[in-house]
Amino acid sequence: MGVAGQQPAAEAPQSSGRFPTDGPKTQQPHAPALQADTVHDYLLQGLQQSRDTILPAVHYHRRFKPFVQDLLPGIIAARQGLLAHPGDFPPCPATLQGDTVLVIGPEGGFIPYEVAQLQAAGCRTVSLGPRILRVENAVCSLLGRWQ
Repeated sequence: MGVAGQQPAAEAPQSSGRFPTDGPKTQQPHAPALQADTVHDYLLQGLQQSRDTILPAVHYHRRFKPFVQDLLPGIIAARQGLLAHPGDFPPCPATLQGDTVLVIGPEGGFIPYEVAQLQAAGCRTVSLGPRILRVENAVCSLLGRWQ
């Protein structure tokens, strides 16, 4: 098991921290961690630490609505789509059944409009527990659970 690819939903390299939605507007600080060079460096560090040799593909998506309505259903097709989001949702499964697409939002989760769009695209909403996790901690927590 491993990560075959990542698809950060944010502009790169001029990211706003959240990518613009076609629904409610949000303003977040600049997100330098999503710049292509930074992501590449993090991936290389992760490969060195895990002694792996396969660099995951990273695809950036500039706008939420076209991504979630036009691309995400095709990405999820024949896979399980999980939306990790804080709130009163069923707990995230301890094991996976086949290929899984994992959607993790910014710290504190997606806004309600985004959650509804992701659910409409085929994602099942699950909880990681009562605490709000930073994105990098949520990813590590989930991958550690499923390894």
